[in-house]
Amino acid sequence: MIMSEASPPALARWWKRFFTPPTFEDEEQSRVARITQAVMVAVWAVVALGALATVLVAVNKQLSLSIIVALLIEQLAVTYLIQTRRLRAAGMTLILAIWLILLGAAVAFGGLHSPTVVFFLVMVLLASLLLGPRGAAVGAGLSLAALTALLILEVGNFLPTDVPPVTSLDLWINLTLGSLIAAALLGITVHHLNTTLTLARQNAQAQDRANRELQAIRESLERRIAQRTTQLQVSAEVGRVVTSILDPATLSRQVVELITTRFELYYAAIFIADEDQRYAVLEAATGEAGRQLLERGHKLDLSGQSMVAEAMSTSRPRVAQDVDKETLRYANPLLTETRSEAALPLRIAGRSIGALDVQSTHYGVFDDSTLTVLQALADQVAIAVNNARQYQAMQADARQAEALFEASQATGRLGEELTESVGRLFGVVAQRSDFDTWMAAEFDAEQRTYTVLTAFDANEPAPLEDVGQVIGIEHQSTSPVALAIRSRQAIVINDAMTDTRLSGMDPEQRMMLGKLISVPALSGDQVVGVVTLGRTPDKPNIGLRDVQLARAMASQLALAIENHRLFERARATAAELNQLMRLYTREGWDTFSHQRDSLPHYEYRRPDAGPLEPAPQVLIEAATRSQPLTPISFDGQTVVGVPITLRGETLGTLAIEDQKDRLWTADELATVQAVADQVAQSIEAARLLEDMEKAGLVSPMQGNGNREILVQGRQP
Repeated sequence: MIMSEASPPALARWWKRFFTPPTFEDEEQSRVARITQAVMVAVWAVVALGALATVLVAVNKQLSLSIIVALLIEQLAVTYLIQTRRLRAAGMTLILAIWLILLGAAVAFGGLHSPTVVFFLVMVLLASLLLGPRGAAVGAGLSLAALTALLILEVGNFLPTDVPPVTSLDLWINLTLGSLIAAALLGITVHHLNTTLTLARQNAQAQDRANRELQAIRESLERRIAQRTTQLQVSAEVGRVVTSILDPATLSRQVVELITTRFELYYAAIFIADEDQRYAVLEAATGEAGRQLLERGHKLDLSGQSMVAEAMSTSRPRVAQDVDKETLRYANPLLTETRSEAALPLRIAGRSIGALDVQSTHYGVFDDSTLTVLQALADQVAIAVNNARQYQAMQADARQAEALFEASQATGRLGEELTESVGRLFGVVAQRSDFDTWMAAEFDAEQRTYTVLTAFDANEPAPLEDVGQVIGIEHQSTSPVALAIRSRQAIVINDAMTDTRLSGMDPEQRMMLGKLISVPALSGDQVVGVVTLGRTPDKPNIGLRDVQLARAMASQLALAIENHRLFERARATAAELNQLMRLYTREGWDTFSHQRDSLPHYEYRRPDAGPLEPAPQVLIEAATRSQPLTPISFDGQTVVGVPITLRGETLGTLAIEDQKDRLWTADELATVQAVADQVAQSIEAARLLEDMEKAGLVSPMQGNGNREILVQGRQP
C-alpha cells in the first residue's frame, strides 16, 4: 500500500526529469540543451503518430513497426546523451540516426518514389536548428547524398521489387507527418529567435539605464573634480607666492588676498603668535575691515574666548557653519555680514605659530574638502613664515608647483584616424624636443612600401603633400629609413658624408640629411612602421638619450598602428556579424559593455637596492592629483611619481627611485613620462583584446598571441 501511494509521485518526478533538459553554467549550452530537448519532444510526437498510423492503416505493418522501433531506440539513446550533458554528441546522433532510418525506409518503400523522401527536406531544418549555420550545409549534404544513393539504386535495379504500391492515404500520412514536424521545427526556431530578441532588448534597456546612472555619476564627479581643481590651483598659486617672497608680512598679505579672491570669501586674515605666546597678532587681513584692524594693531588673547585662540591652542581647525550658534567666537563689530567661519592653525612640528581665519557670507561653506585645502594652505604659510623651516618650505612649494605639471597625453584613441593619432603624438613631443625634423610612417610588408603618417620640420607641420606619400624601400635601398626597416635596428647617422652605409645615396641627398636616427616600429618581430628624428649638422650628435627617446616613440607608434589595425579588423568583423544577424532576425541589436579594472601594485628593483619606502605616498599623491610629482628626497634617495593616464583617466602610478639624492633633468622626466604613456597604451590594448575575446571576435588563442606580440613589441 505504501509503494502504491509513493509510486505516482516518483513516476511524475521521473517523467518530468525525462523531458526536462539539463542546465549548465554556460547560458549558450543551456540554450542548446533546451532546443535539443524541444526537438526530441517533436520527434516523440511524430513517433507516436506514426505508431498509431501503422496500427490503423499500414499495409506492411512489420516493416513500419521496424521503423517505429528504430526511432524509439534512437530517441532513448539521444535522451541518455542529453541527460549525461553530451549535447554535441546528442545532436549528431539524432541527425545521423534519423538520416539512416529515413534512408532505410526509402529503400524499403520504393526509393525516390517512396513518400518518406519528403522527410529528407525536414532533415535540413533539423540539422540547421541543432548545429547552427553549418548544420544547414550538413543537412543538405546528407539529404543530397541519400537522394543520390536512391537514384543510383533505382537506376541499377537494386531496389526491392515486392514493394506495395503507394496509396493516396500513405502519401497523405507522410506529407502530414512531414508538415507537422517541419512546423514544429520552424516553431522552435521562431520561439528561440523571439526569446533571444527579447533578451537582447532587455539587456539594451538595462544598459541604457546603467548608462544614464553612470552619466549622472560622471556629471557629479566632474563638478567635484572642477571644484577640487580650482582649489588645487589656488594651492599652487599660494605655493608660488611663498617660494618667491621671503618677507613674512608681504607673504601673508598676498596669501589672504589670494584666498579671498579664489574661494570667493568675505574675509580672510592671518594671525601670528607673539614671542611671549600671549597674543595672536593680526599679520594680514582683507577688505576695509582688515585695513582698519591692521591700523589699530588688532590682536586676540590666546587665553580668551575666540575661535582663533581655540585653533592655536588645540592645533586643530575650529569651524562654525552658523556663527549665530557658535558660543566660542569673537564677534568683530566690523564684520557684520559673517555667516560661517573657520579658524585653521598654522602648524609646525606639532605646535601652532598662528592661525588662518576665513569668513563667508553664506552658511555651511566650509565642507571637509575645502577645509582640507585651507589647512594645507595654512601649513604652507606656517612653513614659509617660520625662518627655521625655510628648507622644508621650499621643498613643499616645489612639490606644489611640480604637481601642476601637465604630462603630454600622446596616445591614440580607438576609432580615431591613424594620421590624427600619430600627428598629435609626435606634434606634442616635437614641440618639446631639440630635433628639427620628425617623420613617422606605417610600413606595408607585402608591398615593401611605407606611408608617411606625419612629418615635422623645425617644430612645424611639413607640407601636406608629404603626409600620405607612399615610398618604396627598394627605390631608396640605402636611405636610413630603408636600412632601419630591413635591419630591424636603429640606424644612427652623425656624419652622412662619411658613413659607408649611405654610400649608395647621391652626395647632395646625403648632405641634406644632417644628423638623424631612424628606428623601426616593431610589433613582435614584424616591422609595422618607422620613426626618423633629425637635427642640423651644427647641433650635438645623436646620443644614447636620443636613441632611447626614438625607441620610445617607435614603440608608441607600433602600438598606435596595431591598435588602429586591430580596431579596423574588429569593426569590419562586427559589421559582418551584424549583417548576418539581420538576415535571420530582420533587426539589428547593439551590445555595449563598460569595464573598469583597478591595477595592482608591482615593484621592480635591483638585487642590491633597498626597499622603496616612500613609494606608497608617491603613488597615492600622483594618482590623486593625476599629475607628475617633482622628485622628492627621502633619506638620501630621490623618488619620482608619474601617473599612468589614458584620456584623462588615472589608471595607476609609475614610481622610480634613485639611491642618490640628485636633481632630475627634464629629459629624464620626459623619458619617465614616455614610459608611463607606453604602459597606458598597453593597458588599452589589453582591454581591447579582452573585450574582443568576450565578444567572440577573436579566439582565446589568438588573443594570447596578440598579447605576446604586444609584450615583444615593448622590448627595446
